[in-house]
Amino acid sequence: MFAYTKIMQALAAAGIIPSGTDPYFNLTTLLLNTTATNGAQNNTFIDSSSNGYPITRNPATGPLAPTQGTFSPFSQTGWSNYISTTNDYVKVASNAAYGVGTGNFTLEAFFYVGALGTRKPFTLGSSAAEQIAVTFTTTNIRIDIAGVTSVINVAQTIPLNSWNHIAFVRSATTTGGVALYLNGSRITTGTSSGSISASDFQYGGIDWSGGFGLVGYYSNVRYSNTARYSGTTYTVPAAPFTSDANTLVLSAKSNRFVNTSSYGGTVTVGTASVQAFSPFAPQYQWTAPVIGGSGYFDGTTDYLTIANNSAYALPGDYTIEAWVYPAAAGGLSRIFMMGDYRATFNGIDIYTNASNQVVFYSNGVGLIAAGTVNQNSWNHVALVRSGSATNNTTLYLNGASIGQITNNTSFAGVAANGISLGAEYGGTTFLATSACYLSNIRVTKGQALTSGAFTPPTAPVNTTSVGWTGANAASSLTGTVQLLTNFTNAAIYDGTMKNVLETVGNAQVVSPSPAKFGTTSIVFDGTGDYLLLPDSPNLQLSTGDFTIEGFVYLDIAGVAYGIISKGTATTGWSVNVTSGNKLQFSYTATQLTGATSLAATTWYYFAVVRSGSATGNLKLYIGTSGSTTLDATSAGAVTDNFNQIDAMYVGASRTGTTILDGYLDEIRITKGYARTVTTVPTAAFPIQ
Repeated sequence: MFAYTKIMQALAAAGIIPSGTDPYFNLTTLLLNTTATNGAQNNTFIDSSSNGYPITRNPATGPLAPTQGTFSPFSQTGWSNYISTTNDYVKVASNAAYGVGTGNFTLEAFFYVGALGTRKPFTLGSSAAEQIAVTFTTTNIRIDIAGVTSVINVAQTIPLNSWNHIAFVRSATTTGGVALYLNGSRITTGTSSGSISASDFQYGGIDWSGGFGLVGYYSNVRYSNTARYSGTTYTVPAAPFTSDANTLVLSAKSNRFVNTSSYGGTVTVGTASVQAFSPFAPQYQWTAPVIGGSGYFDGTTDYLTIANNSAYALPGDYTIEAWVYPAAAGGLSRIFMMGDYRATFNGIDIYTNASNQVVFYSNGVGLIAAGTVNQNSWNHVALVRSGSATNNTTLYLNGASIGQITNNTSFAGVAANGISLGAEYGGTTFLATSACYLSNIRVTKGQALTSGAFTPPTAPVNTTSVGWTGANAASSLTGTVQLLTNFTNAAIYDGTMKNVLETVGNAQVVSPSPAKFGTTSIVFDGTGDYLLLPDSPNLQLSTGDFTIEGFVYLDIAGVAYGIISKGTATTGWSVNVTSGNKLQFSYTATQLTGATSLAATTWYYFAVVRSGSATGNLKLYIGTSGSTTLDATSAGAVTDNFNQIDAMYVGASRTGTTILDGYLDEIRITKGYARTVTTVPTAAFPIQ
């Protein structure tokens, strides 16, 4: 039985999952929801401070314009690190405590992989001196300890495209000393009394020898100096781990790369990314105060501007903060700018540079370029000025000071610009950002929110409380919040809190409408309307099971329409309706076409399901009520690797053409699981 099933059983038994919860919500990587309260599209950005100044979107229309959605630094209770290549890794710097000698230890983690090979997903030590090394092959798991090869070497098939929990335990009470567990069961024991020395701890791969990384997701990687499991079975943990006195390393559970044990230490990465995808069900639905949102800037010419106003002048103490998730390696993530970067510049410019440093720049005032920002990870950046003494302005990264400078200039915007987000202004030109997400941009006037190191916010910031914690953080918010952009004004959003999406053309929420459930649905007029989602590993369906489903309503029959797609004209996949009114799943250059004729002005439930790898593993289902109809079955086995990195279209084909003329509702993608779709849903999909 796979680990995920055990997790959900444990949650149900504990009463943690409320009534109506989707037991596979954590495997849902897209669930489109709509609201009639935030405007029709995702194009209107709001300043949530008491000023409420208008924010201008540039360009005003898409595609390739700024957008907003529910992916945020606080997306859910569980996170993971995604290892994208066999040369990738995450490394936690050595600490003397990691050398447990001949004592007890536990090395455990959750992982989700699509393929195996001879890979080393977990290692303490280097190629010259492996202290603990876990090796996966397609058929075996091998454990080496303190230079002794094959302390454990057992034939074991690891379930692919599924969350698994592995635990390797050394205990004086275990026969032979060591035991290997997988998904709640002990699969073998071995003998080892070797002394383990301190060294770097790596997962995903080993940075000292390329090609040994295991591509996939890693969550809640924990190394402890105690034996946490014993006997022949155990209950797979049903919630993210917390650090205790025995925890040496605890990583891959945060919105950034960090060792959350008390030992901390530097964490370095290859090209790994932080993803809002984990083994655990979230404890709550999306709400703006709890989750917040982010703005997405795709790295072309998109940015936001706020007209100059005297309220933004900063003559004394101030705090400027933001979360940034750079999505382009070595690019410039332009976070916040007040003023003009030319020679006459007398403003504030905060950005990350091509060397992955945070930069504060003000011509004639000074420059700080320091720290290391991790790509594809949330990073909290703050600029704080306090008083007028030497080194009164401090730049912080993830709560730690990375540089100081003396700065007593009174800052103000310039009439032509004021404030720009996601760009730098230079007279007549805006230099846009590289692809990145920005969240929780707040300008507090008249107060330094900290006097030293602090813990960054664990929830969206607001206008009434500091949100920072620690001995140095201010206890109350006494300054005036002059700007607050939490990017929560999306009308069409992802209920899984994993994605943002752009409403292109006239794609919008309409209410009242012929909605399948409730009063709202997404309308497309057939002339340039669609939703556009930037790629992420969570939208790559790989080689595993999946379910793509939803409701479609055609205004006009007899026309070819795209419903949802990802890839290019000859790669990836597309769910579409043919000009002959049939449901179709196109993959690479092949089509699986249904038999049912779809009529106009009727809601149809559709589902595309891949289950296993045998002949007939791909099926299309359709229906209007009651039982669904099995509309088509693949003649052979469809084992294509749907790992394309192209953007996803909703309401259009893989090339952004054959635009839908009609409505969509309840669009849902489940990765790694073939749902049972034998009946047409009678209510909206659960959003938790």
